Amino acid sequence: MKPKLLSFTRFSDQLLPHEGYYIARIQAFQDSENQQIIRQLVGYATDPDVCISFDEQIDKRKYSRIKNWVKQKLDAIDVDLQYEWITKMEQQIMMDGITPQEENKLLRTIRNYDQPAYYFMKLYELAQHYQQFLLVRMRHKAHQEVHAFILKHRASYQRSKDIYEQLHQATVDITNQYSLSNTESNQWEDWLKEIFWDDSVDGLNRYYAFIRLTFMHLNYRQFDKLVEIFQEIERLFQQGLCYSKRIMLNYYSNRLILHSKIGELDKATYYGYLSIRQRNADFFHYVNNLCGVLLRQKKAGEALALMDRVKAEIKEISSSHTKVLYSALYIRCLIQNYQPEQAQKYAERFLRGYREEIFAQRWQTFFTSYFHALIVQEKYETLVKIAGLQKLFYKEKQARLSQGYSPVLAWYIELARFKEGRITEKQFLAGLRETMTDHTIDPLKWERLCLTLDEMMPCAPAIIQKFKDELSLMSTH
Repeated sequence: MKPKLLSFTRFSDQLLPHEGYYIARIQAFQDSENQQIIRQLVGYATDPDVCISFDEQIDKRKYSRIKNWVKQKLDAIDVDLQYEWITKMEQQIMMDGITPQEENKLLRTIRNYDQPAYYFMKLYELAQHYQQFLLVRMRHKAHQEVHAFILKHRASYQRSKDIYEQLHQATVDITNQYSLSNTESNQWEDWLKEIFWDDSVDGLNRYYAFIRLTFMHLNYRQFDKLVEIFQEIERLFQQGLCYSKRIMLNYYSNRLILHSKIGELDKATYYGYLSIRQRNADFFHYVNNLCGVLLRQKKAGEALALMDRVKAEIKEISSSHTKVLYSALYIRCLIQNYQPEQAQKYAERFLRGYREEIFAQRWQTFFTSYFHALIVQEKYETLVKIAGLQKLFYKEKQARLSQGYSPVLAWYIELARFKEGRITEKQFLAGLRETMTDHTIDPLKWERLCLTLDEMMPCAPAIIQKFKDELSLMSTH
């Protein structure tokens, strides 16, 4: 690739599929070479299998103009840029620093407002501040325009605020169902759908309703309903609504989760790599999701390389949930890359440094990975000792009451106790049976349980095979 097209090629590498769909929808170029550039640019963004070689015979100034045009069109619909502008205007008004040019832009925005903006509530509050600014300066004509806007949209503003507050309570129930399994959240479904599908609702509340519906349908494994709302949000994206790169990356991560849940791992990986195209506050969460899929695909080397690239940064993040999950996945990566000793050492260091965070967030996930590293090395005595020191026998039995319970940690503990001669074969099998609950019957969980039993098989072949046969029989009823 000649240097003259290097900048444009890098630009095309960062263009997201739904940005490409939107550009294809609004472009109206008549020049054949411009049409060719747009067609290739969109094709490269929307089809992962397309290999594009941009025509170097076309005047490079056309590539530059197309690049600037695309950026301009995307910036015009970028809700994050709109938020930045509103916030900047608010600061300038409150500090008496707004310029005549910015005032003209603000007045045009208020004058031409004709649909629910994504950040409508912020825009309305900005208009309220501006109204005060104008009034004390005797700017009566501009004040009348702004005052008319405030009166016209007062009811819509109050409705948006009420919806926003109600969304908070829905979020409490939905997240408690996921993390604590102590509540139900399906009572919110009809209301959330009503908000999401209502074109008169501001974009922020609609998107928040979409996120909560996504979370709820994942909790209940209602994947058909999830596909339905994804189709609707795609329609909004293609119309240029609810768009920013941040929102797109979040959407792609949610697509990863959906496809991984239904076993479409190639699609999950595709969306996972899209979700980490750029860095934001959720970047490490998206990395975790992608690496989990890569491990299921037996792409442990690829996953480890990705996790090693962010290893130094993970210590600095504030989310304990993300940090602990990263550690568990990293241990699994090392094990699958035939480095169980390094996995054990990493787990020991992490436990010493972040014990409080581990027990606050996903302790079962962490210790399952840690104990797997010990099982692989046949360090059964060490495993039993740690389980005792950390009081995992009691904690694990209490966890069986939760909806998202997985018995793998209990299996590792029972296996180690058996191999150490602390329980008999009969007690070992009884202990395995005791862990089985109605919560372990979904297909994805069955897949993981069967893989775990296959890994445990060499340690106690007869007992594990008998138990596996019982599980197979259970899964058919």
